[in-house]
Amino acid sequence: MKDVLLFTDVNGIAGWGRYGGSYKVATELRKAGFTVQTIDVFGEWTVDELKLLIDKFVDKNTLYVGFSNSLMVKQPTDKDYPTACVGTNIEPISHAYAQMFSQPDSIMWDLFKYIKNKGTKIVVGGAKAGYSQSFEEVDYWVVGEGDVSAVTLAQSFKTGKEFKTVDTKLLLETDYPYLDCEHSEIIWDKSDLLFPREALPIEFSRGCPFRCSFCRAPNIGRKRGTRSVRHEVLREQLFRNYENFGTVDYMVSDSLTNETPEKIINLHKAITSLPFKLELSAHFRLDLLSKNKFERELIEEMGVKVAFFGIETFHTEASKIIGKNFTREKAIENLNFLKEGWKNKVRIRASFIVGLPAEPEKSIWETFKWCTSKDCPLDGFSFYPLSVGDPDRFGLKTSLFDASPEKFGIRKLRYRVPAKFWEWETDQMTYSRALNICKEMAKELTEHNPISETFLGRIVNLGYSLEDIINRKYDSKEFGPRRRKLIEAYKHNLIHGE
Repeated sequence: MKDVLLFTDVNGIAGWGRYGGSYKVATELRKAGFTVQTIDVFGEWTVDELKLLIDKFVDKNTLYVGFSNSLMVKQPTDKDYPTACVGTNIEPISHAYAQMFSQPDSIMWDLFKYIKNKGTKIVVGGAKAGYSQSFEEVDYWVVGEGDVSAVTLAQSFKTGKEFKTVDTKLLLETDYPYLDCEHSEIIWDKSDLLFPREALPIEFSRGCPFRCSFCRAPNIGRKRGTRSVRHEVLREQLFRNYENFGTVDYMVSDSLTNETPEKIINLHKAITSLPFKLELSAHFRLDLLSKNKFERELIEEMGVKVAFFGIETFHTEASKIIGKNFTREKAIENLNFLKEGWKNKVRIRASFIVGLPAEPEKSIWETFKWCTSKDCPLDGFSFYPLSVGDPDRFGLKTSLFDASPEKFGIRKLRYRVPAKFWEWETDQMTYSRALNICKEMAKELTEHNPISETFLGRIVNLGYSLEDIINRKYDSKEFGPRRRKLIEAYKHNLIHGE
């Protein structure tokens, strides 16, 4: 039996991969002396299998059963994966909030009652915990970062020590902040059942010093150069993963990898001192690279194979509104500079938003035409409609567009339930038109784009090298059975293992 049972999932994405946040919470609990069993691919288990796992790991001494719902969405079908994997799944990001877990609500009610009959508590955390607390069986909701809250709850349930809540059930990140990012790490346990050479998520730093108007990521607007992992801690973590699992492929979870030159220099120093080579996919900001051109070589040398840029727009006024302040000419000049240096050693991908205030439709189609031209330095790209939601109750995941749309010339028209986003209009466009533009683009993008950088590590985990699949289209007939085989192996090991 375990002190804590933790369910997690990343079910809206093809391939195989883990959500780092869940395993970071497991790490903090284990460091505090608690036994933890993680259970992944939550949406892939039958009700009977889930009850079997609960019977195996939970009894009256178990402190709580946790659910990490950040990347849980309605269980997709096989036909959903090809568009997702090449960046043509153009549903707004907030559609993920339409369902709290990767199992239907009816199953969750049944499961929660089964857990409560064991005499233990239920805790839910993750990105969606702050938006709705609609399941009365849940004892506590962790809102925001859970590194400290998860441990606080376990200690309290064990010792009876009181802890602070809001509305009796909510633990807020602001009350239980994580202050030790310098030593942040995921220590993967044997019981996590990693596969040999599995590509893993990794965190170099947390949050972002910028506050782009459309962005609702957590920890944005923080001081630049803070909340970064010390390079000696990072090096130790990379070496440990290589020795224990043979891992060299990583999906970097940082919102921004190149926030300062010092960060890139320290990462380069830590990574290039290793006796093995890494292969990384990571997010960068183009305007910062244009100011620090020497970073181009360092990024390649430290093993980045896919560099992703959230450019969002080439329209000068729209770029200023969102906080990018880039012109079309300057952006293209810098993308060409990167391509000239990297050639095909580092693949370049970019995303764009359709419907930003001030940008007319003509400008969007000009950008799309450039992206699909032979001279374009991008190896892949994505277009998504602007997403506008309501501010979350605690302001932890709220964009400036969400908070004050009228300030930016955005007018809310109709609220979409249960997807929890607004149809909108500006002087230039409506949400419906933005969505249709993206659908028109998607027809061509599906044929044009290779597998998106977000998913490469997950496809590598199906038994490929990065070079095998970096320019490939998504092939459901080939990848689907490999994914199913991996999931069944994981389930078998967890059910029949010690």
